[in-house]
Amino acid sequence: MIIFRAHWLAFFFLIVQLSGLWLFCLGFFPQKAPLPGLASKETDRPAPFTPIDEWREGKFDRLVFMVVDAFRAEFLFRENSHMMKTNQLLNGGSGHGFIASAAAPTVTLPRIKALTSGSIPNFLDFLMNFKSEALEGDNWVTQLKQAGKKIEFYGDDTWLKLFPDHFIRHDGTTSFYVSDTVEVDDNVTRHLNDIFSRDDWDVSILHYLGLDHVGHTGGPYSPLMKPKQMEMDDIISRIYSEISRTDASENKRTLFVFCSDHGMNEMGNHGGSTDGESQAVLALFSPHLRWDHQSPRKVEQVDLVPTLSLLMGVAIPKNSLGKVVQPIFDVLDEASQLRGLQINCHQQMKLMKNSPSFWNLQRDIPESAVSSRLSLLMKEAEELHEKWVQHKDVETFRSSKVKYLEFLEDMQDQWKRTLSNYDLPLLYASIYLLFLSSLGFIILSFHKMLYHRIVHISVSYQQMIFLLMIGCLSYGSTSIFCHEKLATLFRISDSALCGTSRIFILLGGALYLFSLTGSSTVEEEHQTWYFLSISLLIIRSSIAMHRDPTLSTSIKILVLLVSSRGLRSWNQTGNKWLGGPDTAKWLKEPEHSWIMTSTIIVSTAAPLLYHFFSQDDVVRPGEEQRVKPHRQMFLSLCSLASFLVALYRLEMVEDQILLARCIYLLLFLMTCTILHPLSSKRSNLMSKTNIERWMTIFYLLALLLHRTHNSGLIFLMALQSLAYLRLFLRSKEPVWLRVTPLLWLGAASFFTFGNSNSVATIDIGGAYTGLYTYNEIVVGSLTAIIALTGPLWWLLVIVYVIIIDRQLITKPHSDSDLKGPKSAFTLYAVFTCTILIALASVHQYLHSSVAHRKDQR
Repeated sequence: MIIFRAHWLAFFFLIVQLSGLWLFCLGFFPQKAPLPGLASKETDRPAPFTPIDEWREGKFDRLVFMVVDAFRAEFLFRENSHMMKTNQLLNGGSGHGFIASAAAPTVTLPRIKALTSGSIPNFLDFLMNFKSEALEGDNWVTQLKQAGKKIEFYGDDTWLKLFPDHFIRHDGTTSFYVSDTVEVDDNVTRHLNDIFSRDDWDVSILHYLGLDHVGHTGGPYSPLMKPKQMEMDDIISRIYSEISRTDASENKRTLFVFCSDHGMNEMGNHGGSTDGESQAVLALFSPHLRWDHQSPRKVEQVDLVPTLSLLMGVAIPKNSLGKVVQPIFDVLDEASQLRGLQINCHQQMKLMKNSPSFWNLQRDIPESAVSSRLSLLMKEAEELHEKWVQHKDVETFRSSKVKYLEFLEDMQDQWKRTLSNYDLPLLYASIYLLFLSSLGFIILSFHKMLYHRIVHISVSYQQMIFLLMIGCLSYGSTSIFCHEKLATLFRISDSALCGTSRIFILLGGALYLFSLTGSSTVEEEHQTWYFLSISLLIIRSSIAMHRDPTLSTSIKILVLLVSSRGLRSWNQTGNKWLGGPDTAKWLKEPEHSWIMTSTIIVSTAAPLLYHFFSQDDVVRPGEEQRVKPHRQMFLSLCSLASFLVALYRLEMVEDQILLARCIYLLLFLMTCTILHPLSSKRSNLMSKTNIERWMTIFYLLALLLHRTHNSGLIFLMALQSLAYLRLFLRSKEPVWLRVTPLLWLGAASFFTFGNSNSVATIDIGGAYTGLYTYNEIVVGSLTAIIALTGPLWWLLVIVYVIIIDRQLITKPHSDSDLKGPKSAFTLYAVFTCTILIALASVHQYLHSSVAHRKDQR
């Protein structure tokens, strides 16, 4: 009989799990091959029923295409809109506005592809959003270039990456440096005078990023949002006036398109499918056409592509799924309306005949009853169209128009269903492989024979911590293989399953797995983790109170549960309650600014106060009664870093970027005091004292990166972990029983910061802290730290528990050991806290003065 060693079995199950993930990605992100090449008016358009093709040359010879990033439709169409000049143009009939529905993912790269090619990208394009490549498929930008149009571009450099060598002039700006809300737009606007003073261009594309950056840094209700919208309003009015002037003087016909790539949610982010994110704006203006004022209708964002292609006299891109925006064509003559619909329907029909889902390519017949019905509908529309050409009666015109529009709407619905089809066999296979690997890891982790007879693996503490990190970040169960002496720590005895907390952990795990079977419970996953984590804390607190019914235990339990409740209500997340009231919104109200300031002071002073009361920052008996040099250095740096973080959060220094870099330097020096060979031997790097210092560094980094209203949240999370450790750190229970609540708290803490399973909740604003320009590696790393602050913090707490349990630290000192160095600690603490309180007073005075002046105005 061959006995496999456990590490080979673990490696095998790891390969099985990775294979399952790979198959899942293949099934969930199916790649659909687009039609190659560019469409042509000569070969891809149907023959007209009249001697003259009404759309051969198009209705306009110039185009100004303006994109305002993240401009959601309600900014223009709500009653108290700040876009007054734009609304005057729409109400006066100089333009027509629409609510354009943008499909997820609502990020810039996929939406630009949709706006130019008419295709509907998938979530793989979200990953490519940070590294754009040239767009190879058919699109109206390339069509216009092929038609000899001279194109210029100013704004988001994503366009330059998608369309290299397309522009006669260009000036790009990076879209990822979200701290810049002014220059990024000024760099576009400064070109307007040159654009309208020259006549050597046919198409001018402008992409403004400032409003998107305002959303990322302050949300849709930021004080900067109103002036930014008014700035865009002035630019739209200016462009329209310039078009009217130049068209009259140069005998041109210019179309002005104002649109957005996507909107933003209540946090100012985007990427998901909420109404705020998916409802973009679309408006077309021209001094040569007059539209009747109507309430904004909903259209698909991809509908712009065939509309714009026809108006500019180029072929509709081959892979476009859009249908013409009929209200724009309603002001044209009847022949142009029907011919435009016929061209659009013919393009859709050709696309359908090249899709195996609709058409039998070998036999050239419809594949299903749906495609047969669509083919018949198209035939009836063309017959009515030809009849109208002969008789010109109104009833036939309306019937033909209705048939064409019905075909386009039904065809678009079918495309949406087809593009959301997944490869079910691959998904089933992937789930099966993932189940096998999970089962294998469970057997390897808990089978008694494997621990005592087969497992002969020795891993370092660094490897063990790495495995713990993987488990914490994935919110899953992780198999930890370690030395034979460590096996008893993770072995579940028969009596262990009888405890209430043990049974709840098993039932809670099963409940979480069951919750993943429903889409609503996945969208609101935070509710599951809040329930599980708080319920488990209540059970564990009851056990602790039963074992030690003292006032000290009661206070610790009270702090633990109150902090848990405070964390739960700090940031609303999910879909249903995202815009609901929470502590963060309450703190951001002007009348509560003094509470916000107090929260910042308490949060920044907390690390210093903790080290003041910590017994491990003093010397041992028999040594000279003073703080050790490296510990004194760490405390000094911690005091200064806390002070500067408070300055940064209170915005009391003009150059915030330089201040943030100084804080980074201090955190680096604090790290050096831990890593320096004179202060830390290799075996001592993961001691109790050093883990506390790692946590202090991470705590200050989190305060620096996160938004100001989350300062109190970070403090509460640290307070919660401290209360938990004081209750259960020295417990004689198995390590797995003490670590599992920490894993659940780590999972819940991910959502307390406002995160969810939607990519739209990723907060990238803080990732530019201390940066003057965009850096892909730095921004990506800081974004990961911001998104995973909670799980990473509880990972450090888990490591702390394991190290304490393995007795890698010395025993606590007696109270007498603290007498000598307390004066030094007191000096640091009193000095820093005094300065912070003074800062709070000055900040409150300045805020009150500014508020009073505003009230007087």
